[in-house]
Amino acid sequence: MDPLLEIGVPSTHHRSRRNLTNQQRQMIFEMLLMKVEKGKLKRGSIPEVAAIFSANPKTVRKICQQAMACFTNGLVVDVSSKLPRGAGRKQLQIDLNKVSEVDISRRTNIRSLSAAMKVSKSTLHRRIKEGEFQNGGKICFGRMLQLEKAFGFCLKLVQCKSK
Repeated sequence: MDPLLEIGVPSTHHRSRRNLTNQQRQMIFEMLLMKVEKGKLKRGSIPEVAAIFSANPKTVRKICQQAMACFTNGLVVDVSSKLPRGAGRKQLQIDLNKVSEVDISRRTNIRSLSAAMKVSKSTLHRRIKEGEFQNGGKICFGRMLQLEKAFGFCLKLVQCKSK
């Protein structure tokens, strides 16, 4: 199978402006390195590589310039994207200890638990789906399970010392 198809390069060779993944940018750089002769890039290699990756030739040229800048400064060549990571709305932090502080009778369903914790139902439901909380009866008995584990551990210590 073609290695370019494995990393998400479409088979059609049309040019459009799009964001490339860091893996694709690295592949472009490596392909450009293969086209270097006597310390210079072959004529027409940038549009050729751009056509293979369905990228704009300007983007490929910028990747090449970025690599050359790293090389001339004596740094490790890094052609990764400079787009900011972690943009967008930040996740609301929920204190997991609040769940154990809520009365057991208020932990029976998501609506009453969210009201007691002063968190929206959808946020609480999303966290349950993400696995941050244990859903169902385990929310209700979370504190009891912790006590049971602690009691079981203490019981094992007493049994070991008595033998």
